[in-house]
Amino acid sequence: METKLNRRDAIRRMFKITAAITLSAATLPTFISCTPEGKKRIVFFFTGTGNSLWVASQLTDIPLSIPQVMKNLNITYEADEIGIVCPVYRGRVPQMVQRFMREAKLKANYFFGIVTYGSRPTDSTDAWDKLAQENGIHFDYLNCVHMIDNFLPSFDMNQQKEMEKPTEEDLGKVIADLNEHKQWKWPVTEQDREFRAMVVRMRGDHFPAESSRIFVVNRDRCVGCGFCTRVCPRGNWSFGNQGIAVTGDCEKCLACIHNCPQKAITMNEGDRNPDARYRHPKVTLQDIIRSNRQ
Repeated sequence: METKLNRRDAIRRMFKITAAITLSAATLPTFISCTPEGKKRIVFFFTGTGNSLWVASQLTDIPLSIPQVMKNLNITYEADEIGIVCPVYRGRVPQMVQRFMREAKLKANYFFGIVTYGSRPTDSTDAWDKLAQENGIHFDYLNCVHMIDNFLPSFDMNQQKEMEKPTEEDLGKVIADLNEHKQWKWPVTEQDREFRAMVVRMRGDHFPAESSRIFVVNRDRCVGCGFCTRVCPRGNWSFGNQGIAVTGDCEKCLACIHNCPQKAITMNEGDRNPDARYRHPKVTLQDIIRSNRQ
């Protein structure tokens, strides 16, 4: 026998249905922009200091943060074009990006990848292309964009900011290539491979690394603002009995160091300039928090 609903119960049921639709829609690829040719494009990114976020934002209206996407149980996306933008650390894409490519189900007619690099990209595009193929993704286009190198033990951020970087020119070419659906991959030379091998011999190739062995906190400078806990894509920072503490595998994205307003965090390797930090000038601290907060 059918039971009639009173007005209050009907409103409650309608609210539940609407809420369910809203929640389910939030897991779908709603952040799809259209290219000038009307193609649907999704761009994913990983960022520590905003460089890759800024590049991704030039390629689509609302790029998707990989650390946020990885919270979903079902990582399935489909579009005409799918792109991934990320930095390289010692010639390899971040561990979280690698995990994303292993676990995500991506379907597109055109795949592209953009590497942001500081000193040189070495053989990163070859390694990334191989990783993609192992996980059923075929990159139609792989390119690199030169940015400020923010690895503090090797580079003074004040000096880096003064150096002229061909970012705008590089990115303009990338955008034109993507709009034309160009098939192209950044060429890797033997010198690139030798350079990465040299870096690995000098600094090792331990990724991810234990964060507690990487960072040093200046307790006199730390004011407990908690920004480090909000910008780490792995959620490694927390407050304990002794104040701020860090533990867990680290990407070495250095988001915690560069975004600490008190410059209270340093690396145990030392900083070239402990008083100089970097974040892309067109990216805010809140942008980094929204991208990485766990």
